[in-house]
Amino acid sequence: MLDRIKFEFSKNQNRIPMKYIFLHLIWISTSISLKAQHNHLPAKKTEFEHTMLFQKAFSDPGYTGKEVMVAQLLVPARAKDTIAHHHDCQLIGYIAEGEVITKMKDKDPIHLTKGQVFYEYPNEIHESLINPNKKKKALIILYYLYNTGANLYKPEGK
Repeated sequence: MLDRIKFEFSKNQNRIPMKYIFLHLIWISTSISLKAQHNHLPAKKTEFEHTMLFQKAFSDPGYTGKEVMVAQLLVPARAKDTIAHHHDCQLIGYIAEGEVITKMKDKDPIHLTKGQVFYEYPNEIHESLINPNKKKKALIILYYLYNTGANLYKPEGK
C-alpha cells in the first residue's frame, strides 16, 4: 500500500499529502483552543487599592478644624501610577510591605523599602509611584493630617 501512495504522489505533483493536511488541522485547532483558554484566564489585578482605616477630627481646642485619616494603599506587583496629583494636606507614608519608587516634581526619584517613612508637603506635586517588584505587592500606610473639608487627592490640571 505504501508503494501505491508513493506512486500516486509522484503522478500528482500538485496534490498535498493527506497526512500534512491532517497535521496542519491539528496544529490550527490546538492553537485556537489554547488561545481561547488564554482569553478566559482571569486578568491580573493591577489597580491600586486605597482603603480608609480611620478618620477622626481632633478634639483638643488647639486643633479645632483639624482632622487625621489613616489609610492603606495596596500597590500590586509591577503597578505604576503616573497621574500627577497633589494632596491639600500633610501626608506621611510608612512602607509596611514591599518596595516602591516615588517621584515628586523637581526632585529625584526615591526608592523606599519595608520599614521606611516618607513625607509629602501640602500641595507638593506627586508625579509617579511604581512598584518595581515583579512578584510582590507593596503596602503603604498613609497618615493624612488636614483641615476639615480639604481636598485629599486632586489630579493636576483639574
